[in-house]
Amino acid sequence: MKNSIAVRRILAGLTMLVLLAVFYANRCTSTGVNPGEDVVEHDLPLGQWYVRSMEQGSFPLWNFHKAYGIPACETPLMGPYYPGFAAYFLLPLGWAVNLYAMTGNATLTCYYHTAGDSGLPADLCSLLNIKYVVEEITDSGQLERYRQGGFDVVRTMEADDGPAAKRFALLRNQKCFPRAFLIEGASRAEIAAIMPATAGTDSSASPTPVAPAQLWQTLSGYRTVSIERAADTYRIDYVSEQDGLVCLSEMHDSGWKVNIDGVPAEVHRALEHFLGVQVPAGVHRVVFAYRPRPIYLFWTISFLTLVASLGAAVATWRRLAASAPTEAPLVKKEALR
Repeated sequence: MKNSIAVRRILAGLTMLVLLAVFYANRCTSTGVNPGEDVVEHDLPLGQWYVRSMEQGSFPLWNFHKAYGIPACETPLMGPYYPGFAAYFLLPLGWAVNLYAMTGNATLTCYYHTAGDSGLPADLCSLLNIKYVVEEITDSGQLERYRQGGFDVVRTMEADDGPAAKRFALLRNQKCFPRAFLIEGASRAEIAAIMPATAGTDSSASPTPVAPAQLWQTLSGYRTVSIERAADTYRIDYVSEQDGLVCLSEMHDSGWKVNIDGVPAEVHRALEHFLGVQVPAGVHRVVFAYRPRPIYLFWTISFLTLVASLGAAVATWRRLAASAPTEAPLVKKEALR
């Protein structure tokens, strides 16, 4: 009986270690970049990699990719980012940990890889809000062309690949949108009219894309606005002489709520992958708050599962302790005089 109790305790300890390991694994991305760290502090995979920084979610921008003929993207969050994915069907705590890793509390750095040697146009990189590009250097004028397109060279790298070494450059896109910006005089309908109309279409179709220059003509008048971040909340203060559109450039998930001066408003997908809200002229405050019901539901399920598991463990331990045989105390018998 004592051996059985010891084995149960060992198994319980190992289970807790596994849960801690799962939690730690899900607080880091598959690329080894921890939440809050800048990607330039780490060595990037060499090749034609496009890096896009987001704070909420990591899903391919299918409309853009289909419209502009860009090959399908690889998203680490749906692959190696989920270690032991099958186990999460049995561990509600694992679901909650995964979802927590995708909330506004964690900064996720996403890498988009495209096949082929030709790079994306600079304007399209900016529309996709791609912040960093790792590009193979094949000629002397390549870096200068990137500089003219609005990219700064962060550093260069070399890699041995067969008989000849290859050189790569890590480039930072200076034309990325700021975290929060205001487009004065713009409306949701106006921007939606010039976006690639590929939603709900067959992936094999060949839609006619809108030239990035036409999109930039509408978006070129944007300006940065004051933004303050709290826990899962962004507060934006702005002053505008006309109605416009306030956007968050690094947000994608649909679990966000927004209010203007305390009055609830409707959240729009301003550029398919940005969150936006139509705002009036004047001096106002816009508050984006992350309120995802699925995450709250999963946290509740996980908490109740954890409480039930602990309660069952305590009840089992008490039952085993009560049913264990007790040894009679040794009684010293006095010798007869």
